[in-house]
Amino acid sequence: MMRLDDITVGTVAIGGLRVRRLGYGAMRVSGARNAAGVRDRAEAIKICRRAYERGVNHRHRQHLRIYNVGTRTSESTLAACEEAGMAFLPWKPIQLEGTPAAVAAAEIADERGITSQQVALAWALAHSPAMLQIPATSKLPHLDANIDAAFIELSKDESARLESAAALA
Repeated sequence: MMRLDDITVGTVAIGGLRVRRLGYGAMRVSGARNAAGVRDRAEAIKICRRAYERGVNHRHRQHLRIYNVGTRTSESTLAACEEAGMAFLPWKPIQLEGTPAAVAAAEIADERGITSQQVALAWALAHSPAMLQIPATSKLPHLDANIDAAFIELSKDESARLESAAALA
């Protein structure tokens, strides 16, 4: 498994600390459940350990604004964060359902053999150096898929398809 580093994913400053631009949204870790649907403390611990082992150095429990490739209503806030050298922490960075970009992301994901959530994260990391992604998960495979998104580089054509779809919103 690949490990995140500052060069691969980049960093952003938060209160004098530099953190990697892909973190772990820990708000759902207490909801980690086993196959029977029962809360599973051991699974929650595995998720936290795996995030650390894979190079995640930022965990967070709350987000600021809904923002992703399909929901771009906070573009001016993102620009202000870029200008001020601040981190922008979007809410629901991988939930594209109900947006025109969901179709484009699903097509790109199918073509590449990845998930549409990975497409959304890869797009966001490329879109702005101020973007600090902290997608929540309570499943180990989802954590790995989210981290793997940092190593995905979208082509110009793929980015243009997502931008074009987002413009329809």
